[in-house]
Amino acid sequence: VDFEHSRREEVMQYVYRRYGRHRAAIIATVIHYRPRSAIRDVGKALGLTEDVTAALANTVWGSWGKGLNDMQVKQAGLNPANSMIELAVELASELIEFPRHLSQHVGGYVLTQDRLDTYVPIGNAAMEDRTFIEWDKDDVDALNMMKVDVLALGMLTCIRKSFDLIAD
Repeated sequence: VDFEHSRREEVMQYVYRRYGRHRAAIIATVIHYRPRSAIRDVGKALGLTEDVTAALANTVWGSWGKGLNDMQVKQAGLNPANSMIELAVELASELIEFPRHLSQHVGGYVLTQDRLDTYVPIGNAAMEDRTFIEWDKDDVDALNMMKVDVLALGMLTCIRKSFDLIAD
């Protein structure tokens, strides 16, 4: 279901009113480790200084890819033979694509006939008056649960505003 971005919260709250919080919730999305986040978290866990961790993370271009190589470590002004740097690079490489944390899907809802909490853990979202399940869209699909995408599109708001201007 596509609708105007400016009406996003209104539509989301309609879903909750219509189906009830016990039968409707936002789907989670799993955020995975990418090279920079893996390097930052491993560096912090190993007690590397922020300067060293930032230098390593800044050698990574783009969001995806594999771990660091010796040339990138040298570009960061660090010694790839240093045992702590070597361990950090190795551990960060192993973490890439592992789940890091849950977040809210931008518009995916799950709807059930029965109480949702009999199937899945439900959590309160950071934003007031929102709940989300702790499963992602793939989990919901695997269990054949009803999933609805409620998408707020900025272009639809733009079109409505254009019609308003034409009407004036």
